Amino acid sequence: MKKIILFMGILFYFHFYSQSAKRVKDLSIVAQEKRQVFYEWGDWRPEPKYFLGIQTNFAYGQVWGIWAPSRNRNYKSGSDIRPLGPTGKQVQRSIQIDMMEERTDKLLNHTNSWKEQENNEFLNYTNLITISDPLYLVYYKPNLNSLEAFNVNSPFYVDWGFSKQKPFNEAQQYGMIAHYREMILELKDKYKIAKKVDISRGKRLLMYHDVFLQWRKMKQRLKDLEKTFYLQDISKADLMKWKNSQIPNYTRSDTEIFQEALNQANIY
Repeated sequence: MKKIILFMGILFYFHFYSQSAKRVKDLSIVAQEKRQVFYEWGDWRPEPKYFLGIQTNFAYGQVWGIWAPSRNRNYKSGSDIRPLGPTGKQVQRSIQIDMMEERTDKLLNHTNSWKEQENNEFLNYTNLITISDPLYLVYYKPNLNSLEAFNVNSPFYVDWGFSKQKPFNEAQQYGMIAHYREMILELKDKYKIAKKVDISRGKRLLMYHDVFLQWRKMKQRLKDLEKTFYLQDISKADLMKWKNSQIPNYTRSDTEIFQEALNQANIY
């Protein structure tokens, strides 16, 4: 039993002292740690000791003095190289990172603005939103629906804006309907191009307006064409009446003809 207790005591002793560590407080190491971060640049330990003007601290001489390596002396007399100091490398890296992030944000904002501008330009130029243009829906589409629905091959005079059949037939006979058919087909093509081509909204609206003006003139020309042939028919009828009134009446007797001649000559 005593052996067991002794053995356990030995194990406890080794376990306790093997896990413990003595804290070492070396001021030189503490000063070096301060120089390695941001605290201060200085506190060069070990410090020199002088006796009658002669440096007598052997430790100082080995670390910073005449017996120290040249790199130690250069390190002490050199510039402040603390990584986290005012001019430290790490501080410079942090500043550069901040500047790069700021530059990246500016480029990203610039890119987003360009993207937004491109989207606006696309919406301004594409023909996909033509049908949703307010000015087109309110003004041009209602006025140009008649052009889009106009049947250039229709044989009916009412489809061409005529009120009577005879002027329409005469216009066909003289080739005027065929001429206007070609002009209306050109207007239809212009209208289709204005709706499908990718151009700016302003130019598209100008094309709509040009087609609208030409179509309005075309409808007026068709009305004038009917009036022209109508007046022509009236003139022909009046001319025939006048010609018929000028034909001598050979059914009268000689006495009646002689009497009329006397009357015209004012002979009594």
